[in-house]
Amino acid sequence: VDAAGGTAYFEWTLLFRNLVSESREARCLLRLPPGGVVSPAVLWVNEEPRDAVFAGRAAARSAYESVVRVRRDPLLVTTAGTDHVLVQCFPGQSKATMKIRLGISAPVIAMDGGGGAMSLPCIVERNFAVPDELAHHVWLEAATPLRSRADGMLAEARDATFTLRGDLSDAALCDPTSAVRIDAVPQV
Repeated sequence: VDAAGGTAYFEWTLLFRNLVSESREARCLLRLPPGGVVSPAVLWVNEEPRDAVFAGRAAARSAYESVVRVRRDPLLVTTAGTDHVLVQCFPGQSKATMKIRLGISAPVIAMDGGGGAMSLPCIVERNFAVPDELAHHVWLEAATPLRSRADGMLAEARDATFTLRGDLSDAALCDPTSAVRIDAVPQV
């Protein structure tokens, strides 16, 4: 989190495990922080990370569908309204795991009196189950103190780096109390 520049960058790694005997598409709608965008998007193929290619909506959809027809490993990320993206991965091979990473850049919303705030990206709709015991491991760093009212988030300071980290349930990730407050950059 860059409080002075008013920006934040997240990397979110997601693992999709297909527990059934046929191939399945993993599909989810993500809510981004206000003004957020996804770039880059990475899909692991044969345990090797491969950067996604960016294209217009029609070209990306066409490429995704052609790759699905030959049962290869595509990843499609498309806008789905204000501050939302649709993520699609196929094929989720039987008893296999697909791994993706999304880079998310977003502005820090300026607050009266200095500093800023931002929400965390989260899954708002999905076609797969998320186990209750699943925890999203959240780790944020900044040059100024970070705070959150979310249970389980711990703020720490070491040298000139401030961290906010903890494990959040799937529901807690979308909860407004998980929003992060960024202290103002001290005036010199």
